[in-house]
Amino acid sequence: RLGELEGLLKVAIRKPEADDGGPLRVLGMLYLKAPPWPAGIGDLDLALEHLERAATDFSHHPMGHLYYAYALKEDFCGGETHTALTAAYRALDAGNWGAFAPRWRKECDAFKTELEK
Repeated sequence: RLGELEGLLKVAIRKPEADDGGPLRVLGMLYLKAPPWPAGIGDLDLALEHLERAATDFSHHPMGHLYYAYALKEDFCGGETHTALTAAYRALDAGNWGAFAPRWRKECDAFKTELEK
């Protein structure tokens, strides 16, 4: 049913401003996490495209940067990965993310620890 989900998300990204780039983030992560062809719809290039757009067009949202960092790591872009993670921390510090902030910071911290290994 990944194809069905992909189709729904392709409709949703017609309004990328929803949830501050939420459709771009979700579709990008779907492409990043799904198994690649022929088993699934996973596609690192499409993941990078959508997540870069989310991070660029909605730069105030920390999760766009973090998810873009995940994709960059998969593409072996070390320096760019750290830059995106730093941008995620900056966006976290600059925004009023309420109850989401501690959970998102924990996710950023876990990814930072992973990168340092």
